[in-house]
Amino acid sequence: MEQSWQLWQEFLDDYSRFNDWMHWAEALAREPLSSQVLYSEAKEELKRFE
Repeated sequence: MEQSWQLWQEFLDDYSRFNDWMHWAEALAREPLSSQVLYSEAKEELKRFE
């Protein structure tokens, strides 16, 4: 029983860290630093994905 509780707590800790990371990644994706990218670099990057 104690081992199950410890595993559950470990899962909750891991989930919490993952959730924090996911919120950070989503915020970063919503507001990229595109103002710091040169037009020529952005154009070349776009060509690679077309």
